[in-house]
Amino acid sequence: MQKLIDSAKGQPRVFVRLNSPHEKAVFLKRAAEEGFLLGGRLPSDCRCDDVMIIHDDYTINYCAGTSTNWLYHYGGAKIIDFASFIENP
Repeated sequence: MQKLIDSAKGQPRVFVRLNSPHEKAVFLKRAAEEGFLLGGRLPSDCRCDDVMIIHDDYTINYCAGTSTNWLYHYGGAKIIDFASFIENP
C-alpha cells in the first residue's frame, strides 16, 4: 500500500485533492495511521476540506489563504488526486 509520507518526501508541500466524503474519511484514517498530526491532533479527530496539504514532517494543514490557494492553482505544486492514490496500492 502506498503511504502518504512517501509522496511528501523531498517536497515542501503536497496538495491532496479529496473528491467525496468517503475519500475524506479514508484520507483522515490513513493519515492518522501513519502518524500525521493536524494542529497537534490526530487527523481522525478533525474535519477535512476538499484540498489538504501534507508535509514531510508528518504534519497536515488546510489549503487556506490567498498564497496557498495561488500555489495550488498556479504554482506548479505537486497535487495528488486521492481517488487515484487509493486505487493504485
